[in-house]
Amino acid sequence: MKLEKIACLSLLFCTAAFAQCEDDLYVKSDTNNPRFFQQSKQKPIVNPILYSITYLPEQSWDVDVTADYIFWLWSQDTDLSNGGRISSQNNLDFQLKTALLDPGYASGFQVGAGFHTGPKSDWRICTEYTWYRNSDSLTTNVNVSLPLQPLISGTLLYEVNRDVSLSFDNADFLLQGPLYASKSLTASFLAGLEALFITRKVDLSGFLDLSTSLFDLFELGVDFSNLNSDFKTTSWSLGPKFGFNASWLLGVGLKVLTNVTSSLLYTQYSSNASVDALGSIIFGVPNTIDTELSLALNNLNTLRAASTAYLGLGWGYYFSDDRYHLDLAVGYDFNAYWNFVTDAVRATWLLPATLYLQGLNIKARFDF
Repeated sequence: MKLEKIACLSLLFCTAAFAQCEDDLYVKSDTNNPRFFQQSKQKPIVNPILYSITYLPEQSWDVDVTADYIFWLWSQDTDLSNGGRISSQNNLDFQLKTALLDPGYASGFQVGAGFHTGPKSDWRICTEYTWYRNSDSLTTNVNVSLPLQPLISGTLLYEVNRDVSLSFDNADFLLQGPLYASKSLTASFLAGLEALFITRKVDLSGFLDLSTSLFDLFELGVDFSNLNSDFKTTSWSLGPKFGFNASWLLGVGLKVLTNVTSSLLYTQYSSNASVDALGSIIFGVPNTIDTELSLALNNLNTLRAASTAYLGLGWGYYFSDDRYHLDLAVGYDFNAYWNFVTDAVRATWLLPATLYLQGLNIKARFDF
């Protein structure tokens, strides 16, 4: 009799414990869909890979909008006035010794929107647009005596004004799906298309006066009172993009956020160059030169790769009876566009250079 009572009590205890464990599956989750999640009255079909399927949103739809303030630094692995890395530094070493352009940080913005497809899949369709502009200018003066005695003596005097500008526009169209979810860690993967539009402009102007003489008898030199050259390269890119997001909950609404993506882009370049020179070349007698030259090279096609990374600290808050959710985050962006700096007109002596955009990112996201 005692054994039967003990067996019945054990059975009741195991049943209650199992029910409690089953109820614990249905908890309020902070996945990529921050809608308030309620306990389902019907037991869902659980996929062991996608934990978040066990979480059902309050409604079958969820819409979010995002807005970011970016404060990025523009840099590349060569001077910004060059259309790439110099492949041979024999005749161009002097240019490298001049002061380098440094545009520093500039402001931009990102805006986006997303839509969740349903409660049992937690897929998110989203799009984002990035706008960024930066520019810089620098004047370089050189006045030196040429130590070429005893055969040749002379002076070199020149002034160059360099103006550079960058226009950067990016659009992403992505599908984001759940990868893993627990009470503290959530992760999702993303895949889609990336479109990129970049315009670089370099304007050079100044004058050059090179005066030399041979044994102080025969005069040699170059005297250009007006030198102007303009280079403009425009590129558009389109290709697949892949990555993942992760969020680690710290408590009291705080969380660590990270995002890493890579893309392979079909890229087409169009370059234009114009040179305007007014002056004279002196070989004993001055020979006046007044010339204008324009060059264009369109439809240079190639493949380029891009990588982006983000690390930040976020905070989330539910309000209005948990019908709305607000996320705020502060972090750092690092974006590398490999070999994107290409000047098709000067490509015979310039190798492609990498474009870097990095800096502060302040994010805001509102779900309703």
